[in-house]
Amino acid sequence: MQIDTQYLFFFSMVGAFNGFLLAAYFWFTEPKETSNKFLSLMLLALSLRIFKSVILYFNPDVARDFLQLGLMACFSIGPFLYFHVLSKVGKYRADNWFYRGQLIVLGTLLIGVGLFLPYDTYPELWRGPIYRIINWVWFAYITASAFELRPIWKQMVDKERQLAFSETITLSVFAGNLLIWAAFFTASYLSYILGAIIFSFILYLTVMLVIFRKKEVPVKYADKSIARDEASTLKDRLDTLIAEEQLHLSSTITLPKLAGRLNTSVPKLSQFLNDNLQKSFADFINEHRINSAKQRLTIEGKSIKMEQLAEECGYNSMSTFYSAFKKIAGETPAKFRDRISTDL
Repeated sequence: MQIDTQYLFFFSMVGAFNGFLLAAYFWFTEPKETSNKFLSLMLLALSLRIFKSVILYFNPDVARDFLQLGLMACFSIGPFLYFHVLSKVGKYRADNWFYRGQLIVLGTLLIGVGLFLPYDTYPELWRGPIYRIINWVWFAYITASAFELRPIWKQMVDKERQLAFSETITLSVFAGNLLIWAAFFTASYLSYILGAIIFSFILYLTVMLVIFRKKEVPVKYADKSIARDEASTLKDRLDTLIAEEQLHLSSTITLPKLAGRLNTSVPKLSQFLNDNLQKSFADFINEHRINSAKQRLTIEGKSIKMEQLAEECGYNSMSTFYSAFKKIAGETPAKFRDRISTDL
């Protein structure tokens, strides 16, 4: 293998390997949000597709079973991107049979074709019609994702405020998908390895963006503030939703999910919290969680274990619970419980 070819192989393959690592990171990282699960699955599928492409480019005699695995993974990239975007904008609900049905149908179709029409027996079918169907399904879900991202597109056009960091990352994931799809779709005109190179480049660009982001700057809004009546109505709806459904107690609650339950946009809810309540989303949720914890401690005292209380108040770790409690209440949960017991 020549030096230039070695460099090409290295930069193509390193993206795939790091994609596997990132997939594992997003699957196991806290908080275990649904959007992270779908992002993990998308990265896994995309990394398998890239891995297959690199191996095939440098070793055309690779086993056909491996080629089939790569193409089956490719079929999953678009759907996982779409459900990741749905989760980020607060529209995905696990109990919605329209979404669950898509996953079931696509999974059944994928497994059925793989079992009854294996690549080893029908290579021409996989290289022709199946390959084209896979690419168009991927593109269809990219298009659907673009449609679901329209509140963020609108925000970019209107320039009412800077995009939040999480919104920037979501757009990067979407743009990367589109570029990689375009690279593979035009593989007959351009180099087949281009998709792998783009994947590595986008992956490292995103990682560097995360690493050098010191701290997310509070969102700055333009002069277009929310009207007083609209803000009052939004506050009433938010208070009612929190009181009746106790959404703050869910460990998977996110800004997009809360906006979806309020039937409002993520930018508008973010603006309301920052401008009208003078709170970040995290502070808003933590205040409600700690108030619930204080009520439980006042009523139940030492009969409830701290680990149980933390979990039931939406915290996945005791350290996070203690830090939030002390920040908001000014004392640890244990000291608060002891003080309340003494006062009573």
